[in-house]
Formats: sequence, structure tokens, C-alpha cells
Amino acid sequence: MRLVLRYTAERGWTSPNLVRAVPSMHAYRLSGVPRGLDDQSFARLLSGLTCASVRDRAILHLLATYGARRHQISALRLRDIDWQARSLTFVAHKGGKAVTHALTPLVAESLATYLRDGRPAVHVDEIFLRKFAPHLRLSPGCVTGIVYRSMARVGPVSYT
Repeated sequence: MRLVLRYTAERGWTSPNLVRAVPSMHAYRLSGVPRGLDDQSFARLLSGLTCASVRDRAILHLLATYGARRHQISALRLRDIDWQARSLTFVAHKGGKAVTHALTPLVAESLATYLRDGRPAVHVDEIFLRKFAPHLRLSPGCVTGIVYRSMARVGPVSYT
């Protein structure tokens, strides 16, 4: 409506005050982007992890449990896990502060399994590495690919 009134005001057919009389609707940027999976789709995604590699399973457990960003998963280092205190620290992202979480049993088990059975035996501090040599840090884009492949494996999902 405001667009039509603005056009008519530019042509001189109506008063410019009429345009200001119609309230504008506030549109939030990215408001149409889904916030996450619904509960049923999320449960299907986690149940489909039995076919995933131990690395992918650990990454998805971290994402699902802590809501971490892909960059934080990619930057996770061995020193960020305090097994004695059962805590996990994610690096600061987007100008924020580092965040420390309690290490849940599910995440602790999946991380320990990956570190023991799935991670290449190299002297690199990053936790998640590429499967093939050279064993470099997994990029944030690879974390996204892991999520996409896991979601494709379980079929169509619904968002909230």
C-alpha cells in the first residue's frame, strides 16, 4: 500500500503526507530462516547416526548437544577438553567470549571413541582432522557437508 501511495505522491496525484499515514510493517532480516529441526526430525537424525563414521557421529553429537557453530567445531583442540573436570571449552566466535560447557556422557563417549579409534595418529592439536593425508584440520565447510550428508541419509526433515 505504501508503495502505491509513494508512486501516486511522486506523480502529484496524492499528498506525500498520505504515505506517512500508512504504518510500515517491520520486517526482521532473516526472519524466514528456520531456527532448527522439529523434535521428530531431530530424533530421526540422531537415530541415523549408526551408519555415520565415528568422527561424523562425534561432530553431530557436539552440534546437537551444545548448539555450537561449525567454526567452533572445526577449531576445537585437544586442550579444550578437560577430562578431569568433565568440561569442554569452545573458542570465542563473532567477538564473543570462550564458552565452557559440562561434558555430557553421550558427547564424552563419542569424543573418546573418535580419539581412540577414528582419529589419525598424528601430532596435531586440532581434534577433527581430514580422513586422508595430509591430516589437516577439518574446515568449517566440511562440518557443513557432514551435516548435509547426515540429513540426506535420514530423508526429508521438518523445521521449526
